[in-house]
Amino acid sequence: MQVKPLRFANGATWMRRGLVLLQRHPVVLFMGALAYISALLISALVPALGLALPTLLSPALSLGLTVMVRRADEGQTPLLGALIEPFRDWRSPRFKRLMMLGVINTLATLLAFVVANQFDDGTLQKVMNGSIRPDDPTLNPGTMLMPMLVFFVVYTPVQMALWYAPLFVAWHDHGAAKSMFTSLAACWLNRGAFIGYLLSWLGMVALMAIIMIAITLLFGRESLIAQYLLAPIPILLFAVFFCSFWFSYKDSIDETAQRP
Repeated sequence: MQVKPLRFANGATWMRRGLVLLQRHPVVLFMGALAYISALLISALVPALGLALPTLLSPALSLGLTVMVRRADEGQTPLLGALIEPFRDWRSPRFKRLMMLGVINTLATLLAFVVANQFDDGTLQKVMNGSIRPDDPTLNPGTMLMPMLVFFVVYTPVQMALWYAPLFVAWHDHGAAKSMFTSLAACWLNRGAFIGYLLSWLGMVALMAIIMIAITLLFGRESLIAQYLLAPIPILLFAVFFCSFWFSYKDSIDETAQRP
């Protein structure tokens, strides 16, 4: 396995290729994204563990959804059962490494939140624990700008280390530490491509925000039609994200060993 150097333009194409793949298998990939989000939301409801379970399970769930996307790209039928494939062999060393990545993710998220909370007046914490809805009209977005920026700065290196780590653990039998180091190196080596990827996502999110505002203005915020039209948009974006994520891996990693 070797990391391939990429250019800025490569990152800009990941979004387009993800959209094309989603158009080929819209229903099953949409359902996979919905199942992923639902699993995280349900795990967040578990008493005492709800704050930690979503970040703990996300590496294994991300691997399962990526397996679905990979199969779709390779011309196979993507099955929803792939989402839980990592959990079927829960006694294996690989699953334990995935859980280790989840523990690291949980601790890093907590650390980033604690640091960001030092720059907050309590608003961010209330949004995180559900006391205030993100769309609450009384919420001043300006008060959350600094803590969100601090959270982003603290958590980004961890996200880079975890970006490909579940795939390295599952497909290349790497340990948790080695997989994170290789993922961090791959993201840093191709930082130009990832900047292009980030800019593409900013454009996509801006476009979706305009569409959502237009739907709200056209039908009214409380309209049932508006709610039906708005509800699938975040899930579609999530499906596009995982499709484009797969292409970032496919372009960045030159696999010399056959995947199990």
